[in-house]
Amino acid sequence: GHSPLDAIREARIQRVKSLLRESTLKLEDVAFSSGFQYPAYMASQFRASEGMTPGEYRKRHQKGLKSS
Repeated sequence: GHSPLDAIREARIQRVKSLLRESTLKLEDVAFSSGFQYPAYMASQFRASEGMTPGEYRKRHQKGLKSS
C-alpha cells in the first residue's frame, strides 16, 4: 500500500541514517549524498520519519568516529 514516492523517500532516509552513523560528513553533504537537493528538506523529512533531527540521530548512533 505504498506509492513509489514513499519507497524512494524511505530509501533516502535509510541512506541518511547510514551516513550519519558511519561518517563525519556535514549534514549538507549527507543530504546531497542521499538524493536530497536541500538540506532543510532532508532534515524535515528525517524528523517526520524518525522523530528526531539528523544531528540528534547522529549523537545517539554514531560509532565512535572522530571528525577530521
